[in-house]
Amino acid sequence: MVIFLLSIIPFRRKPRMKLLSVTHEVMWVSTSSIAAAYIAATWTVLPSGRGSEWILVAVVSIGGGCTVSIFMGWGCYWRGIC
Repeated sequence: MVIFLLSIIPFRRKPRMKLLSVTHEVMWVSTSSIAAAYIAATWTVLPSGRGSEWILVAVVSIGGGCTVSIFMGWGCYWRGIC
């Protein structure tokens, strides 16, 4: 949506870069909030009791590892490093 608006509305370079910078920060905050909500939901849904503590650690580790690898892969791809 932001790219669409920036292509229609004529902005100068400096205000446009400022807008994109703020939008980028807001996207990271929203991604972090979604990750926190995922961990909270996992914590709530999983059974709690003796011998089941490892399930939460495993689910969060696998989910976090996948998320980090996807973001690192996208970063490498778009920067042309990979």
